Amino acid sequence: MIEAQSDHRLRLLYIGETSVPARTALRAVSGLDHVETVAELTDPELLPQHLAAWQPDLVLVDVGISESSAERYRSAKLKHLLAAFPTLALTSAEREQRGLRAVLHGAQHYLVVDAGLPESALRTAIDQCRKHHDFTSTINGRSELLAMLVEGLPDGALLCDRDGRIIRSNAVARGLLGLSREHQPALAWGRTFCAWDPASGDELIPSDRPIASAARGDRFTEQRFRHRDEQGAELVLSVSGHGLYNGGDELLGGIHLFRDVTDDFHRESGQTEHALIAPAPGIAN
Repeated sequence: MIEAQSDHRLRLLYIGETSVPARTALRAVSGLDHVETVAELTDPELLPQHLAAWQPDLVLVDVGISESSAERYRSAKLKHLLAAFPTLALTSAEREQRGLRAVLHGAQHYLVVDAGLPESALRTAIDQCRKHHDFTSTINGRSELLAMLVEGLPDGALLCDRDGRIIRSNAVARGLLGLSREHQPALAWGRTFCAWDPASGDELIPSDRPIASAARGDRFTEQRFRHRDEQGAELVLSVSGHGLYNGGDELLGGIHLFRDVTDDFHRESGQTEHALIAPAPGIAN
């Protein structure tokens, strides 16, 4: 008989082969103090029965630790069964693309196990999976229309949870910001989205940036920010945002709509070039 789930310790289900790298990964997961137990399943045909009986807090899926597991546990075959559960995919560096595909097929995150799994990385991944799944379940279950509208908007759109982690982006946002459809950006990325004043170029304090503002429920309209990508390219974006709530008064996160106004900003500033140029350093007399 399955024991009742405790308030703070997690019951996990591992689906995959029992290779040496997999065993090492499972030992690391089992050693976390907030994990109660990890059940193991090697036969994917038995997955429906195990999910119904076990009702895990999180599912770990071996999608590419070995070549045989990459073939046997294809994420596309499992995605409908796993949709109701937070899912963390495990893979190898050689088959990292399998992890990316797993995210595309519904997993919330993936980890490469070759170099070991530090406790901090495991905790972060498990927390991210569960929050991401809870958020998207609420959005998809209570407001399918919102999800459809976000993808169809002519402006860029980002949905974030209360921690500022990006949960969903539409095609316009991904095109403007260079994001991947297969892999949502890390939490740190949200902290650098539109993090600079458009006129002075000064870095804004974290609480004044749009992701933080909307994630705490603030509403703002057509505010301009400067955004820099990892290669140093810059855009001036006009951003509107507000908190996102469930059917009651519970704050889930925030929604941000934005458009590229870089050319307008240059014209209004009297600049003729289309790239932002940093001021030249002072020359001593």
